[in-house]
Amino acid sequence: MGVKPPGTVRVWRVHLDRPERPGWWSCLSDAERERARALAGPLDRSRYVVAHAALRSVLGRACGMPAGQLRLTTDPSGAPPPGRGGGGGPPPQKQMHNPPRGRGGGGG
Repeated sequence: MGVKPPGTVRVWRVHLDRPERPGWWSCLSDAERERARALAGPLDRSRYVVAHAALRSVLGRACGMPAGQLRLTTDPSGAPPPGRGGGGGPPPQKQMHNPPRGRGGGGG
């Protein structure tokens, strides 16, 4: 990925309806696996796993460490906490979820 100048923003787009890949569940934290299992339907569960595995993959490459070893902090609602100062750990992350086109929303 290389070192980018301060203030550089990178955006990744992930297709959440793609089939899960072997090993994606194993890179999730225990809490992420528990939350995925608690989701009502298989589509929601699959999208959650794809989104979180993709986030871990991108941040792992950026931080030079395996995706499964990242420690991501969330608040009680599951959202990332407000920015942390002082360095250390992965950069703050934010996931945006838009419904697929043609399914009740303009996202995609």
